Amino acid sequence: MVVFHYRLRSDRGTVLMRAFRQACRHCSGKYEKPGFTKQAVEELLLRLMGKIKKNCYGCADDGEYNPVCSETVRTKPHESSLCEACSQGICCKDE
Repeated sequence: MVVFHYRLRSDRGTVLMRAFRQACRHCSGKYEKPGFTKQAVEELLLRLMGKIKKNCYGCADDGEYNPVCSETVRTKPHESSLCEACSQGICCKDE
């Protein structure tokens, strides 16, 4: 899970990003940093750009920055006990 916080003040904007980690089910429970494919990073940034244009500049959402969902197929359910975002009460995977 990746969370972005962005804001526009006068003519300058700021974007903060946090990638939450996941614990290994077989290890000592230590959280590991996530890895992202180039395609996943591009999709995240395109969605972020679309939200910034809409919320900070009032541009209409024309779908240009809303790529189709990733082709990743998840075969296992979300394990809240291994999710750092869940442990902090901000994960939305179970919704």
